[in-house]
Amino acid sequence: MSTEAIVPGRLARATATLFGGNLAALLLQTLQFVLLARLLGVTEFGHVAAANALIAVVIPLAGLGYGNVLLMRISRDRSRLRFDLGNSQLAILVIGGALVAGVTLVARGIYGDAVQLALILTMATSELVLVRSTVVLGQLYQAIDRVEMTSVLNTATALCRVGGVVLLMAAGRHDALTWAITSCTLMFVLVIVAHVITARALGLPLLDLHRLWTDRSDALHFSLGIGAKALYTDLDKVVLARSAVAGELGAYTAAYRLVAMSFLPVRSMLDASASQFYRRGAESLAQAYAFALRLLKVALPYGAAVAVLIFAGAELVPIALGASFESAVPMLRALALLPLIQSVHYSFSDALTAAGMQRLRTRLQWLVAGIYALTAMSIVPRFGWMGCVGVCLGCELLLAVLIVTAVRRRVREARG
Repeated sequence: MSTEAIVPGRLARATATLFGGNLAALLLQTLQFVLLARLLGVTEFGHVAAANALIAVVIPLAGLGYGNVLLMRISRDRSRLRFDLGNSQLAILVIGGALVAGVTLVARGIYGDAVQLALILTMATSELVLVRSTVVLGQLYQAIDRVEMTSVLNTATALCRVGGVVLLMAAGRHDALTWAITSCTLMFVLVIVAHVITARALGLPLLDLHRLWTDRSDALHFSLGIGAKALYTDLDKVVLARSAVAGELGAYTAAYRLVAMSFLPVRSMLDASASQFYRRGAESLAQAYAFALRLLKVALPYGAAVAVLIFAGAELVPIALGASFESAVPMLRALALLPLIQSVHYSFSDALTAAGMQRLRTRLQWLVAGIYALTAMSIVPRFGWMGCVGVCLGCELLLAVLIVTAVRRRVREARG
């Protein structure tokens, strides 16, 4: 093993660091949700929810995947770090700015209200430009194996949102626009501070427009992959919302989020090992495949243990969330195998990406996303939450089979 390889102890520490930051960010997001809902009331909070729904649609396009290209390039070669950072930040500024304008124009056609437009403009600027900028800085620190900085940035971003609510409460205001402006201002300060710290440590970002242009295909496929993931993660809930009572949708969403939270340690381990994945993938797919198998020795036992714990502990949900969530218990048990399936397809998917096969990964993701959409629209209205579980587990399993088959087939071809 090369001297720069991540030894198990170091990977464990990096995983723990990222998991701690991700967990802190998740808890802060939950706190922000509760405080903001209580502070604004149902009408003003509805305006925030409407703006969030509109903005969430275009988040995968913000920066057009150049942050993922940065993570891949710098993991393999740090000599052009400043150019990759400058290019990715320029992409965010230009593409994110264009998306802010586009979202605002669409909102004008939908709402037409000046206050709602100002709210959407402010929130879109924060999410599509400022937050994306800190995400790219986090990917930069991932690439150079300084995940503690990634963790700090994730937590600080969540703190800015919570800070906006706290300042609003201190000022005695109860309107969504004031919260959005406050939160956006705090995010702007965070971006400036983070860039100053990064520039002092690594140098000022530079531009290489030729490289920016030649990287466009890789960046686009990264972006499309993120979009496909968003589709096959949330579409079943959208369909369920059209045919189910609100209580059923709320219970299923809560159950799904609890299961998703249980996968956080594995996701943190994969994020912590991203730079090592890319370095091995630069050698060959076989090397990335071997590394994925090593990670699965941890991920699979964890996924199995979590499945057992979810099944056994599902009865605790009404105690934690309230008696109204009693119906989430069977939903949680039905979704218990999800972390185990995701451990497989995320590990092998990262091997494909690391070996320069993001295009293949994206195509498989969109194939599954298309099947997901068709089955969700036909099954969920008839079977409700059980249809959601069936579509979710079935398509996640299909993706795992397709990804594993693709990786193993190409490894055999290379060896042959």
